[in-house]
Amino acid sequence: MNGQEELERRFFEPSEDELSPADRLIKATALWYRGEFDDFQRLLRPSREALYSEECNQAMTESLNRTVELIKKEQGLVLDLATGMGGLLEELLSSTEKEYLSVDISPSSSFGLLQYLRYIGWRERVVQIIADAANLPLKDDSIDVIVSAAGFQNMQDSKKVFKEVRRVSKKLIALCIFFEDDDPNLAHVSDRGLEEAGWNSRVENSVRAGAEPTPQSEILGVRPNMLPITSTTIEFTTVIAK
Repeated sequence: MNGQEELERRFFEPSEDELSPADRLIKATALWYRGEFDDFQRLLRPSREALYSEECNQAMTESLNRTVELIKKEQGLVLDLATGMGGLLEELLSSTEKEYLSVDISPSSSFGLLQYLRYIGWRERVVQIIADAANLPLKDDSIDVIVSAAGFQNMQDSKKVFKEVRRVSKKLIALCIFFEDDDPNLAHVSDRGLEEAGWNSRVENSVRAGAEPTPQSEILGVRPNMLPITSTTIEFTTVIAK
C-alpha cells in the first residue's frame, strides 16, 4: 500500500470490527510488513480462524504440529525453503534449540522476517538467504534436511525445484496440500514431480478437511488465498523424501 493513501486509510481508519474477515487478515499482513508486531500478533489468529471453517483450521493446525514433531527428530543442518512470513520456522524455533537456514525469493518478505526475528529474540538462530529455489547458492549435499510448508504449490516450476533440492540436500520433509482427483483446483497447482527428480517419497501422515473458497476482500476485491477456487476436500499431507 506504499503511496496508496486511500487504500491505507480504508484498512487502518475503521475499527477492526468493521472490517471483513478477509480484510482483517490482509491488515494483519500489512502490520507484519510495517513492523508493528504487537498488533500483528493480536490480529492474526482471530482473523485467520474467522476466514476458514473450524474443520479446516483444526486440520491445518494438526498437520503443522505433526510436521514439526517429525522435523524435531532430525539431526544436522535444516533449511526452511520458501519461508515467507515464517509460520513453520517460528514453530521450529519455539520448540527446539536448533539454528536454521531460511531461503525465500522475496527481498521484502526476507526483510520483514529479519525484523520479526529481532522482535521475538531469535535473530541469531537464523541465517537468511534470498534466492530462487530453482537455483540455490549451495554446494551439493550441503544440507541435511530441507523443510517447507505448502511452498511447492506456489512455485512456477516445481519439477526444476525438486531437482535442485535433490542436489543440495539429503532429505526433504514437506507439508503439502493436495486436492482430490479430477478436482478443478488441480489445474491451479504445479506438477509435483518428486520421483522424476530422483526422490523416493512416502506419506507420513494425512489429515482431510472440507474447504470452501475464502471470501473476497471488500476493499481490494481479491481473495486472501487463491485456492481453493471451488468447494473441495483438502488433504494436508506430510511428505518425506530421500
